[in-house]
Amino acid sequence: MRGCGGFTIIELVVLMAVIGLVLAVALPRLAGFEHAALKSQAGKLSTLLRYANESAATKRLHYKVSFDIENGSVMVERSPDGREFSGDTGIRGLKMSGGVALRDLVVEGFGKIETGTVSVVFTPLGAAGGFSVHLEAGKDWFTVKFNPYSGKAEVVEGYA
Repeated sequence: MRGCGGFTIIELVVLMAVIGLVLAVALPRLAGFEHAALKSQAGKLSTLLRYANESAATKRLHYKVSFDIENGSVMVERSPDGREFSGDTGIRGLKMSGGVALRDLVVEGFGKIETGTVSVVFTPLGAAGGFSVHLEAGKDWFTVKFNPYSGKAEVVEGYA
């Protein structure tokens, strides 16, 4: 009678085949998850920008949206006169998640900004200028473009 010393070669081969099959099914779905997370974050950012712009006009307040590029976060603050801003806005900020990174902003009059914190102020009369926010997850990109003339934030697939 032999003792129970371990696994046989056949058991190990079957185990490796099962692990390979699970990975073959799961990995493509994980890549799809990253793309879905990117699209979702772009949509949330677009909604946040439209809401800040509309709130500035309807509530007659100044709203400052600050993009912390390194930390991948977006904060919203408001002010009655545009001088001192506070975080009491009723608008929740946004933190990039699911493998999504805030890569850069392109702001009219300033160009491309890749580091630091960038703030855009929405006044009761509208935004000062147009800008684009670029989000990345893996090899995928989405661009959120804000048009100050229409007050719309458009989500575009790719780096635009």
